[in-house]
Amino acid sequence: VRRTLGRAVLEVRTALGDERYEEIRTEVDLIFDRFFIKRIGLRFLIQHYIESAEQMPGVSGIIHDNVAVGQILRTAAAEARAACEEEYGIAPRVEVI
Repeated sequence: VRRTLGRAVLEVRTALGDERYEEIRTEVDLIFDRFFIKRIGLRFLIQHYIESAEQMPGVSGIIHDNVAVGQILRTAAAEARAACEEEYGIAPRVEVI
């Protein structure tokens, strides 16, 4: 999905030109934000439902009571940045606070 959408954005940007693309960029970003939030939410709910059948101490579905969230986010940001750099040659700076 990521590569397909990335290529589509590059095609639109090439067809419109940088200046015209910047005029619609906010709308494109909003569409992608909505798409990915819904996709993430759906995957979360499905995985949580599947794993809820198994009972384990300190765990409820996919929710664990002792998690290093900051480290998980930093790792995910580094992986996403590396994937962007590999695929497109550039990547946004991601700051985990």
